[in-house]
Amino acid sequence: MNRQPLLQIEDLSIDYIIVGGSIKAVRNVSFSINEGEVVCLVGESGSGKSTIGLAVAGALPENAIIRSGKIIFQGKDLLYEKSKNKKIDNVMIVFQDPAATLNPLFTVGEVISDVIRSHLQIRDKGEIREKALEVFRMVELPDPDRIFNSYPHELSGGMLQRVVIAISLSTNPKMLIADEPTTMLDVTLQAQILDLLLNLKKKLGLSMLFITHNLGVASEIGDRIIVMYGGEIVEEASSKDLINNPLHPYTKSLMECIPRTHIKHSRLKHIPGTVPDLRNPLKGCIFSDRCSEVMDICRVVKPLLKEYSKNHKVACHLYSEEEK
Repeated sequence: MNRQPLLQIEDLSIDYIIVGGSIKAVRNVSFSINEGEVVCLVGESGSGKSTIGLAVAGALPENAIIRSGKIIFQGKDLLYEKSKNKKIDNVMIVFQDPAATLNPLFTVGEVISDVIRSHLQIRDKGEIREKALEVFRMVELPDPDRIFNSYPHELSGGMLQRVVIAISLSTNPKMLIADEPTTMLDVTLQAQILDLLLNLKKKLGLSMLFITHNLGVASEIGDRIIVMYGGEIVEEASSKDLINNPLHPYTKSLMECIPRTHIKHSRLKHIPGTVPDLRNPLKGCIFSDRCSEVMDICRVVKPLLKEYSKNHKVACHLYSEEEK
């Protein structure tokens, strides 16, 4: 049975206004997320993936300007809803650093109670508390009553991340945006949080936009992976297809940077060069300055994102019609 798109992003372009100009952070990005699907946005810092997450959640900073595009969620244009100061329901975001997300002056119970009261319009304190304890148990937090009365500094990093996930789930969202939710945790806790998110996805039927710089993490949790570089999509495929058959030189380079215990190198591989200056993006392929397979056409003509094989898209001149 075909799942219906829950989220559709169409030709989205976002700039950040800075002193002396603007940063073209996201350019002409289009993709969709089906009901119950986990889509991972993967790329280096500065690729535009977090900006897209903030745009969907309606949480872009004041210096961000959406130049073009639509964000359609459950048939509604979120950009229009935001322009009319309407609250965006059914979409919640989990940020990278839980300690920075929570106010240290308030107990965890006070924070989640305020969210439940605001989003679900519940006024009874006993009902609010019971809802909070319910989602604490859902994310497998031990001793929910103690945690409800705890301040953030009294909890470990792993427990704080579970608390933030619980706060997001307390509003009964249809979509969860997870922005690097495991980066601040050690490897063991990372695995636990990934397992938790996968279990919640199955139990609640959640759709998820998962943002990460780690292709290994993306392959574990994602149904589909979208690789971004310099504010553009360069490759999109199912997790299995992308990991087994990466096409774009940037995706191949990211794959080579993943440490493998069975392969011994003198040093960890890296991608030479630096991310592009998005105040003045390159005219041709955005990756051409760092690409080991660059051709003359790459420096002057921007490659379009096209389907190379079934459900596998790539933006690269290596896969033009002439080359296939």
